[in-house]
Amino acid sequence: MAWTGIAVASPKESRQAAVTLLVSPTVLSFTYDPSQTSLPAAQSVTVSGGSAVFPFTAVAAVATPSGGGWLSVSPNGGSTPLGLRVSVNPAGLPIGSYTGAVTVAAPSAANGAITVTVALTVRAPAVSLTVSPAALAFVYTVGSTLPANQSLTVSSSGSFLSFTASVRAGATPSAATGGTWLRVTPATSLSFAAFPSTLTASVNPADLYPGLYQGTITITSSAAAVATQIFPVTLTITAGTPVLSTLWPVDLPQGGGATTITLTGSALYSGSVVKANNGVADTILAATLLSPTLMTATIPATLMAAAGTLAVRVSNPAPAGDSNVVNLPVVAPGPKISASGTVSAASMQSGAIAPGQILVFFGSGLGPSTLTVASGGFATTLASTQVLFGATAAPLIYTQARQVAAIVPYSVAGTTTAVTVVFNGTASNAVTMNVAASVPALFTLNGAGTGAVAALNSDGTINGDSNPANRGSIVTLFGTGEGPTIPAGVDGQINAGPTFPLPVLPVAVTIGGQPGTVTYAGGAGGAVAGLLQINVRVPDNVTAGSNVPVTATLGTAPNLFSTPAGTTISVR
Repeated sequence: MAWTGIAVASPKESRQAAVTLLVSPTVLSFTYDPSQTSLPAAQSVTVSGGSAVFPFTAVAAVATPSGGGWLSVSPNGGSTPLGLRVSVNPAGLPIGSYTGAVTVAAPSAANGAITVTVALTVRAPAVSLTVSPAALAFVYTVGSTLPANQSLTVSSSGSFLSFTASVRAGATPSAATGGTWLRVTPATSLSFAAFPSTLTASVNPADLYPGLYQGTITITSSAAAVATQIFPVTLTITAGTPVLSTLWPVDLPQGGGATTITLTGSALYSGSVVKANNGVADTILAATLLSPTLMTATIPATLMAAAGTLAVRVSNPAPAGDSNVVNLPVVAPGPKISASGTVSAASMQSGAIAPGQILVFFGSGLGPSTLTVASGGFATTLASTQVLFGATAAPLIYTQARQVAAIVPYSVAGTTTAVTVVFNGTASNAVTMNVAASVPALFTLNGAGTGAVAALNSDGTINGDSNPANRGSIVTLFGTGEGPTIPAGVDGQINAGPTFPLPVLPVAVTIGGQPGTVTYAGGAGGAVAGLLQINVRVPDNVTAGSNVPVTATLGTAPNLFSTPAGTTISVR
């Protein structure tokens, strides 16, 4: 390979003792990209001869295929010891790798000449990613529509660059992480100078309390000049106008002690203030936030000293203001009931009632402050409590100030009946209830009338996710509300056998939509009249699962009475 360059010849010198030429370093490397504002710094080479002094020359040359005079050395010669500066000027060179050499020669030296290898790499300029805008800000008012999505434009200064986008969000206004309200899509993309990429940032403030939340979007590209860029995102949530939906309990007893009430609604947060007005002035109540839709507050005894109405509302800071008002009656002593608070003990749903149905009455002043449960039988008076259907007293299961469980007398007939609760000789308001031939419902394990039914497998164990029933086996269900029986039901009687009351209406059961074979439907042995037992064979063709729907019906089409939807059983 030919070399080009400039050589400086050493002066002719007289013969002397042999010396050794020393050069350090013998390998140099330079890197350059066209975006640099200055040339690469010169590098030093030391030429010496130990303790000897002798002349030398230095010649810089590049490989001719690589071209150019980009390599130089200064000075071109001299006497040892001496330092050389090796410089490169890659301006105008295409991107690539170049080689050159600096030859240091000393005729008087025993080793004659030493070559310093020089490598030059001209690389493409580092590509930068530009992201616009530099920050995002979202604003949301609780209860309003979600904030519109916002865009980030990512462009590169040169070639295609791949990058990733990730987010971090604070779970609370004071936290930097743990939140899930911020999202960016797509998570990976490409960007080019002429073809910028667009990212979409969105927020979901569901279940977040009002406040200022902080988040970030991080753009990462290992090939970019700046590999990682972080952009701030803020989400400002204002409380909005609160909405107050319900209060529980629905009334308070006059003369009662401090009582905790439950408020449901929306746009509730830690700064919400609950107020009660007795017609004279507002009282701010001690309150606890449970969720954006749920709070509790304590009504002081002073607001319950006299019968009347408390106007309850929730206030959020301006500009949100006050919620609607929900009235909370303070009622004179004595029991109070309502049609909506009269529910099936199995389904917890209100509506029509049927003879022999087990009911729960929710209200106030219905019984003693502590729960009293019937024992040794089901009498019509329990702890000075009675439930009257017309003039007929019902068997009682338990009683307490806020709820009473009773069994509808089998003599109840017609289309309606008036119901009252009597406690300590004081009768409640009368509630008119519709009467139906049957209002069936199945008891469930959660006591709320939904989910897994209270069922026994054929071996007497409780059916459940971990103990499903086999297809083809017998399971036992329990319910109430079947209506009249044969022989006629006797109020409060324990089903001791050998004959058990059977429903007048035929009973059918479906499991997973498939009809099951009912092997028995009637009074439960050892239980009070009104508790229905159904033994049914699980269909062989039912699809197995832990939440297989189960429904019981009484009657014949078109007069069918079905248990409420949402009850299930486990089958394998």
